[in-house]
Amino acid sequence: MLIAAVDNLGLCLFTTFCLGDPKNFGFLCEMLSAKFDGEWTPERVLEIGQTTLKLEKKYNEAAGFTAEDDKLPVFMYEEQLTPINTVFDITDEELAQVSSGW
Repeated sequence: MLIAAVDNLGLCLFTTFCLGDPKNFGFLCEMLSAKFDGEWTPERVLEIGQTTLKLEKKYNEAAGFTAEDDKLPVFMYEEQLTPINTVFDITDEELAQVSSGW
């Protein structure tokens, strides 16, 4: 949700790398409060990300995309990624759970 929020706000994706630190997330909220007025909290920022993802999913469904279209290519589950030599090992069921609570 954080990446969707950052993308929606027009910020650089690289800003997400430092936002794991609550202090830095607070700085982002202060910046948004100064720019857009009102109180910006981490919860509000993440809510924007969640809303964005819901709208994107709704749009894709209206365009005819199904759960079958929302899968990674088979090679990502089979070909190891160097230098760490791992494959993507999250099941379709686990991925579906990510958005099931929205």
